[in-house]
Amino acid sequence: MSKNKEQQKKEREKQYIIKFKKLHTDFPEGKIVPIFGIKEPPDFKVGNIGIELTEIYRERKELQKNIQPKKAEIFKECLVSEIQIKFEQTIKVPLMVSIGFREGLQLKGKSKQEFVEYAAELIKDIVQKKNVSENYKETINLPKITGNGINYITIHYFKNLPTSIWQCDNSIWLTNPSLDQIKNRIQEKSKDILNYKEKDLEKKWLLLVETGEFSSMFRDHSDILSYQYKSCFDRIFILRDLFDVYYELKTVKPM
Repeated sequence: MSKNKEQQKKEREKQYIIKFKKLHTDFPEGKIVPIFGIKEPPDFKVGNIGIELTEIYRERKELQKNIQPKKAEIFKECLVSEIQIKFEQTIKVPLMVSIGFREGLQLKGKSKQEFVEYAAELIKDIVQKKNVSENYKETINLPKITGNGINYITIHYFKNLPTSIWQCDNSIWLTNPSLDQIKNRIQEKSKDILNYKEKDLEKKWLLLVETGEFSSMFRDHSDILSYQYKSCFDRIFILRDLFDVYYELKTVKPM
């Protein structure tokens, strides 16, 4: 890795540490010091605590590269894009929107334009009634007898959502990191402890940052949080960057 890229990576990681510090009520006192070159690991040092940091994410393209979309799916994706454009002509609020269309939906010309306006207006009516200082989830279920071609519209609003994500119901949603992914990553990073050059570190922390493209991220982390991980790290945390929240994992030192 070039020196410039390494510095950029360190700066991005430092921003995660700064966010984590603001959220963590028991974060150690001291300057956040990035460690470069032959002295690494750990990635950072704060007082007498070494912090190893790693990102966990899955890119959407990894799941889509072997999938050839059908003509109907392409039509639905384009339709969602047009609805988003129409909505954002009057309201510019970052949202996650998922639209469930009925099978066999076909629209052209004026009927398509009216459909786009109808859907955008439905979403606008919901959003205008909401308080933007609070996170919310709203689902509109539409009866089949209306004949409008939509089964449902689900709207998620998060205060920290950096950009809007609109998708139709057949889109590929990324999943949360699995328990096995977490276990493997902890095992990989635990090996780094053997290479620590810093001898004055009293504690060693591992920070897993859940990032990358936005994922489904709506199920809980009960399986991950209830599991007890064997690790040489004194404490292990997961930072969900998008939501400004973190969890501490249960750990036990290996025998």
